Amino acid sequence: MGKLGLSHFRKYSYKRIVGVENAKTVQVRKGFVPLYVGKEGKRYEVPVKYLSYPTFQALIRQSVADEREIKIEGPIVLPCKTEIFDQILKLAKEY
Repeated sequence: MGKLGLSHFRKYSYKRIVGVENAKTVQVRKGFVPLYVGKEGKRYEVPVKYLSYPTFQALIRQSVADEREIKIEGPIVLPCKTEIFDQILKLAKEY
């Protein structure tokens, strides 16, 4: 198993859900994961290692209905404003 148990993340196709009939396949670079942020669903490609940072873990916990069972099925949608997420990304790059 790789670092942090995330070795299974590779270059996969993900579907951005904007309605089943409008779902489109998008490619993700190796070592990255797509995140959709805010009400507008702005797409970001974030390095997988960022998911181990406490701030990202807190955002992911907020995005699931039941904190006791974090099971991600489909796109990760984070419930924060894109401006705030941009600041979080800036801090993560310096981490």
